Amino acid sequence: MPDWTSRPMRIVLAHGTDGFAPCSDRPRAAGPLRLPLPPPGGRPCGPRAAMTGHDPTGIFGTSTALHDILVLAGPETAPRLLQQIHADLVAVASLLLPALPPPHDWPQIRRQTHVLISLAGTIGAMRLHGLAIEMNTAAHDQDCSRAAALLPPLEADLTGLIALVGLRLPGHGVVA
Repeated sequence: MPDWTSRPMRIVLAHGTDGFAPCSDRPRAAGPLRLPLPPPGGRPCGPRAAMTGHDPTGIFGTSTALHDILVLAGPETAPRLLQQIHADLVAVASLLLPALPPPHDWPQIRRQTHVLISLAGTIGAMRLHGLAIEMNTAAHDQDCSRAAALLPPLEADLTGLIALVGLRLPGHGVVA
């Protein structure tokens, strides 16, 4: 159980959401990191406002992991965090996608899917996380047919996630 009275936790609880739009008083979901939902038809609140916009591909599903990370980061750090996540995803894509088609670069696929497993899982892109795990297993087994089957959905989700996060970077037109 976390020590909610520790100095770092008191700082996060006291200052971690400064500057975010106020939320409604609707009941909160269980757990200390959940924010109240916006009122029906209302605008997003909290760090969710930093990730507003429709997710047409369902990359995030029902996950609130990125939302929760942005809450902890606070309003000054959240934009830098999104920039780093975007840069890391672009770096993985630039190394992974060329390694996937035959002839497969199995060591590179293993390395980059390992990184992608971490990134996607951390931010709650669980479908991509699962695809990265499966591709990593295919690379370990050097299973060409499995890698070929996984390539289209993995590439689609990875490029979609890069675009989705990229749209939310400061100065890219997504308004809270």
